[in-house]
Amino acid sequence: MIRRMEGGLCVNTTQRFATGFNWDGGMSYALACTRANVFRAVAVISDGEISGCSSGAQPTAHFGIHGVGDSVPTLAQGRSLRGRFVSNNGCTPQGPREPAPGSRTHITTTYSGCRAGYPVQWAAFDGGHLPGPVDGSPDESGVRTWTKGEIWRFFARFQ
Repeated sequence: MIRRMEGGLCVNTTQRFATGFNWDGGMSYALACTRANVFRAVAVISDGEISGCSSGAQPTAHFGIHGVGDSVPTLAQGRSLRGRFVSNNGCTPQGPREPAPGSRTHITTTYSGCRAGYPVQWAAFDGGHLPGPVDGSPDESGVRTWTKGEIWRFFARFQ
């Protein structure tokens, strides 16, 4: 796919990003593990490890988003993905705050101590297996979700 896109488009090869929800989030995580030299950063929404990460020791900027009530890939599975890049990127381990059930909010944490250029960010939200949670609502909306703005800001820092 990369060769095909770059063959027909003008692409800044230092600005390749991957993001996805559920299985697509798992694919983004797999790309971070196996193609850290190709992808600058990933944003993984509500997924657990689906294809392994045995060669994933290289740093990659990582933004994980997960619902505290998600049982499809559990919250623990989302934390595990985050933990790999907290370690790979040399960040200071911490237990980030997460919203209480019923709060209808999200909390975003940026890890400290990470290698220069390899941040790790984590956003936990009060909700289940949703790609577009909305603060203050049990519903989701691709239009009103906070996730797209936070993902854009995370990727935009690498320009």
